[in-house]
Amino acid sequence: MSNLEAAVMNINSTLLDMQRENRRMFDKVDDRMERLESKMERLESRVNTRIDHLEDKVNTRIDHLEDKVNTRIDRLEAKMDDRFKVTESRMWSQFFWMMGSMAGGMVGLASLIAHTQHWL
Repeated sequence: MSNLEAAVMNINSTLLDMQRENRRMFDKVDDRMERLESKMERLESRVNTRIDHLEDKVNTRIDHLEDKVNTRIDRLEAKMDDRFKVTESRMWSQFFWMMGSMAGGMVGLASLIAHTQHWL
């Protein structure tokens, strides 16, 4: 029975050694996983910081361009308003000139008719 006991003791010792080795390996894997998770978190933080910085930069650029476009549109509107005012002023001036010409022409025609009646 001593051979059997020795075999059982050897098997038990081997199993304990295997269990210790497995624990050591699992601890090693856990340690590496924790380091990897830590590295991933730092990387994620850096990426998020860069993305936030880029987003701020893009938003600033878009705001600047939007202001530039609005300024140009305002200038164009002012220019168009000025041109419409000049055109409207010219149209009224021409209208009044035509009315004056017609009125003057009527007065001139009436005078001509009055003078010609005198001769007839």
